[in-house]
Amino acid sequence: MTKLKTITGLCLFLFAMSLTAQETDSGENFTRKGRLLLGGSTNGGLNFSKTSYEFDGDTVSEDKTNTFVLEGKVGYFIIDNLALGVQTGISRFKNEDEDGNNENTSSSFNAGPFASYYFDVGNSKIRPYVSASTGFGYSKLDGTSAVISSGDSDIVFQSFEQKDRSFMWSAGAGVAFFLNKTIAINVETAYTNRTNKDPDDDFDAKFTTSNLGITGGLSIFF
Repeated sequence: MTKLKTITGLCLFLFAMSLTAQETDSGENFTRKGRLLLGGSTNGGLNFSKTSYEFDGDTVSEDKTNTFVLEGKVGYFIIDNLALGVQTGISRFKNEDEDGNNENTSSSFNAGPFASYYFDVGNSKIRPYVSASTGFGYSKLDGTSAVISSGDSDIVFQSFEQKDRSFMWSAGAGVAFFLNKTIAINVETAYTNRTNKDPDDDFDAKFTTSNLGITGGLSIFF
């Protein structure tokens, strides 16, 4: 219900922004060649995620996940409407299986290239865009797992800590609402796939988090 209310409020906000942008269109191309882009965004926890654990090529478990993402980027418009640059991001997810026997919390940092293309729809203040990014980094996994103690059938809970390498890729589409030629508010729907793997593990074990969410952010153009 909370997510539904947030999405409804977001739709009303976008409608109001579109009306404002139509009234103040200047005709200038704010995403022209040679401009710099500095941006930041977050999903605010508004997403649908799941985490799967794979061992030796087989999926052992799949759990629903709560994910929070914070990202920043710096880019340059190499041609009109196309920006290339570097993006960094931190994310944190928490998941628990249906029985409550296993709980994991992971924090990740990634950095890598991104590309964004803005479409000209005849209004300089409203610019739909598509984006894609990929990144490499590291993550730290803290959790508890239920195991059967040796010698009896009692279930005990053990805590663990694991440091992994991570790889992510993301693709999305959104709209930038320009308040003026320098500042824009962005709203984007994106899919992100992130894989964490222990580099010292001899087995093919990894955690994969799939996330579909709505992000909001602010961009500054120079």
